[in-house]
Amino acid sequence: MKARRVVLLSPYLAAVNEREAAYFVHRGFDVLGNAGLGCSTGREIMAVTPEAWQAFALSHAHAQSDAYVLSCTTVRTAEAVESLEQSLGRPVITSNSAVAWYCMRKLGVTTEVPGYGRLLASADPI
Repeated sequence: MKARRVVLLSPYLAAVNEREAAYFVHRGFDVLGNAGLGCSTGREIMAVTPEAWQAFALSHAHAQSDAYVLSCTTVRTAEAVESLEQSLGRPVITSNSAVAWYCMRKLGVTTEVPGYGRLLASADPI
């Protein structure tokens, strides 16, 4: 999506977030914001509601961000992506939407999947 400046949000503890941010920086991204919810178990992670993700992401809005990355495959972010993109005015990429997009492209599938953010709503968002 040509996004180089990102805000990284996760359910993780600070130590995990720092490692993840370092990975993004190593891959050429500018991490403008990096915050976690401090969850330490899968049960805690799955208990975070889409509404809580919405509030968390909005509280970490950054005017210079090209995109927001909601990290973790165990989270309930799918229901929040569309409204977050509208509120933030930027793409919101989740771990699950990124994996789905990657697998679809590897299989040659370019079908648009509306309702889960800009990444999946366009046949070729890059």
